[in-house]
Amino acid sequence: MARSPVDVSCPLLAHEPSSSSPSSSSYSESWYLPRRYIMVLLCFLGLVLCYSYRVILSVAIIVMNEEYGWSSEVHGLVLSSFFWGYIITQMPAGFLCDKFGGKNVLGAGIALAGAFTIITPFTASSLPLLLLCRCMTGIVEGVAYPTVHWLMARWAHENERSRFVTLVWSGGYIGTVVSMYVSPLIIVRTSWPYLFYGSGALGILWGIIWFIMAASSPSEHRFIRKSEVDYLSINSVDDDHNTTLSSTSSSSSRATGLHDFLLLLRSVHSWAIITNHFGSNWGFYILLTWLPTYMNNVLHFDMSKSVFLSVLPFLTMAVTSTIGGFVADRLLTWGIANNNSKESISINTYDTHQHDQQQVDALAFRKTVVRKVFGCMGLTIAAGSLVAVNYVHSANVVVACVIIALGGTGLSLSGYAVNHLDIAPMHAGVLMGMSNTIATIPGIVGVFLVGIMSWVEVFYVAAAIYMFAVIMWLLFATGRKIFH
Repeated sequence: MARSPVDVSCPLLAHEPSSSSPSSSSYSESWYLPRRYIMVLLCFLGLVLCYSYRVILSVAIIVMNEEYGWSSEVHGLVLSSFFWGYIITQMPAGFLCDKFGGKNVLGAGIALAGAFTIITPFTASSLPLLLLCRCMTGIVEGVAYPTVHWLMARWAHENERSRFVTLVWSGGYIGTVVSMYVSPLIIVRTSWPYLFYGSGALGILWGIIWFIMAASSPSEHRFIRKSEVDYLSINSVDDDHNTTLSSTSSSSSRATGLHDFLLLLRSVHSWAIITNHFGSNWGFYILLTWLPTYMNNVLHFDMSKSVFLSVLPFLTMAVTSTIGGFVADRLLTWGIANNNSKESISINTYDTHQHDQQQVDALAFRKTVVRKVFGCMGLTIAAGSLVAVNYVHSANVVVACVIIALGGTGLSLSGYAVNHLDIAPMHAGVLMGMSNTIATIPGIVGVFLVGIMSWVEVFYVAAAIYMFAVIMWLLFATGRKIFH
């Protein structure tokens, strides 16, 4: 019996004893933790560390400014130097994954970023060396997000993509929360270099655990059960031997080639993702790197005494992105399982194919609606909140507006951040590299411009970019699998 391409049954392997196994083995089976959950957890922790490498400088630089006498322009230069390197490895990351495997690329990238983070305090007295060190940190960390998408295309069942991707991405926001909360306390009790030593050491430790427990795909994992491999093969790229842009069938040709890359680059649907990612990052990166300074200098909050207020916006973003992922998956699968169970399977092969195609089309339409709703709603909320900042005079209300803005940005992840896997699952890593390359520009240009712009201009420009992204997303986004 052919399996419907939109079958949404999701076995909970942790409670799924094999009927063919003796009762003595049922107990061990019941305690089996699906390896895809472990992969999601490890990727989540990896992004926690990635953002800690960034955020600790955003907090420490307030003290470093006083110690080294930097101007506002140098301040912006130092903060943006990470992104000079970060943008370089976005595009190659997907190709590196195709060649060396996502496990090796992500493990090496985050561990090496930890090593450069440990070195950072030793370069601080020399501005050129500090800029070089931060640039190198960005280069090795730049592979993280494209590699995560490459891995999720293999480890996330189609019906779990929204929640898995948003859960992993929320690691960045939790990393921001933890770093912004802990960093001022460490600075007060010790000194700012210890922020870099501790964060870097944790990154190297994570790398060791990652290389022991992770795998590039389910079929390569040493400790996975066959039932989970079979479940993931239903919709994963490992089982889709013919799904390449060039329509080749050998498994060795699944790597993204130049022809595939050019097709991705020319697609208006790819550019819908790119512009939405760019717009989302413009506001996020500005707040990520400058919020501690803004709260200290403009709102006159003592960071060591107002830690909770400084982390609350990013905590809200972590919560809304995670909830959004679960809600999006629920909307995508609502009623499908029940309908499938009641449908009779036609004996006629043509009728079966036609019926399956109708289901595929219906699910693609539903995906398009869900992705557009989350993308447009999230960034519209963010834009309105940042405009409101310029019209309020209470510090507490300003903080509330920033919280709402980042909460809306978190919701938008269930739109654009998962869409790479919708339209091009075989090439999700490369497409993510493309979108994150353009989306890194705000980290270079936007973060630097804040140092020479007024805060009124900063918030208006961010809101305008948000709304441009909303228009592009509304017009051109799709949930249909385009590249196959």
